[in-house]
Amino acid sequence: MSDDFPSMVETIFSPFLGGHGFQLISSTDNHGEINLVFESPACKMRVYMSPRGGESNCLLGTKDATNSDDWLAERGTRWFYLRSLAGINAGLSVSELLALPPPRYASTREEVLDLSRLLEKGYQSFLHSNTRS
Repeated sequence: MSDDFPSMVETIFSPFLGGHGFQLISSTDNHGEINLVFESPACKMRVYMSPRGGESNCLLGTKDATNSDDWLAERGTRWFYLRSLAGINAGLSVSELLALPPPRYASTREEVLDLSRLLEKGYQSFLHSNTRS
């Protein structure tokens, strides 16, 4: 399944990527954890699949966000989770968030399709709050 994750992401995200000038700049597979980093004139985007966490996810990053595995240290300062940007579970306390069951998907493809829909919701919000002219 991990072998087709990069091509699945590129296929599903293709209309968005092309429409916003994103290009793939990095693709890594570290023991099954796959990270794809895209860059546009406005920002960066990271899509990953983690077999350890059992999830796929997407983050948007500022232009100066790192492309390396050190990105975890930049969460909330340079890299922002798409679900937060799209307002998913906004206003819940940390204890309420921790009590929520993780989303379940029938397949990785279904999860990537959901991320694509969230990207459309959260992208403009991210640009308005994290880019400067």
